Amino acid sequence: MPRLYLIPTDLGNADCMDPRLVETIAPVEYLIVERLRTARRFLRKIGDKRNFDEAIRWLELDKHNPNVKHIRKTLQEAKSKSHDVGVLSEAGNPCIADPGSVIVSIAHELNFEIQPLVGPSSILLALTGSGLNGQQFAFHGYLPVEQAARNKRIRAMEQDVNTYGATQLFMETPYRNMALWKALLNQLNPSTLLHVSCDLTLDTQWIKTKKVSDWKSEITDLHKRPCIFALGRKMRMK
Repeated sequence: MPRLYLIPTDLGNADCMDPRLVETIAPVEYLIVERLRTARRFLRKIGDKRNFDEAIRWLELDKHNPNVKHIRKTLQEAKSKSHDVGVLSEAGNPCIADPGSVIVSIAHELNFEIQPLVGPSSILLALTGSGLNGQQFAFHGYLPVEQAARNKRIRAMEQDVNTYGATQLFMETPYRNMALWKALLNQLNPSTLLHVSCDLTLDTQWIKTKKVSDWKSEITDLHKRPCIFALGRKMRMK
């Protein structure tokens, strides 16, 4: 039975990757990626010495409009040849805040063996480093760009924190971080805990959780820096 490998990439620091990754994905003859150039660069960085033009058949995926028919055709072709397929994320683990889940769903229908591989997840790193509720949490991906819709979502997430105690995680395109940051400080209650994990795994990494009122007295520059944000409330020990 052919396998579908879910291949993680680093968050900017390849030292955090499993050193056996190259060996593990050696059987992969089809690779589905978001961007061909960055995918090839990553594989070279982790030591994959194959001739990519000869050893791998590539499928570049449009994350905004994945071509389901093309994905299905590629997987059916690979299965007919008993070839393994890989899904390679742009950053972190596939299928989280990217279109990989479409591929996995089709692979289940076609009876592929699904093989997720270990790699860094910015969402889990942020959650574990936040000091917020790790028993109940939700990930919202990217918030709306339009101001009114974004503010409404922020208030709804805060309400979920207050009602259920569940940590609310989300992210933003790095060049829009500061617009989101200003909205958070303006919309949230001063007592709400606001967490930021910035530049995870890099030398410039910092991880902080503070009340909104405390953040307001601090100058914070998140422009063009990859971040995960979270809302929560203080954990109570029984």
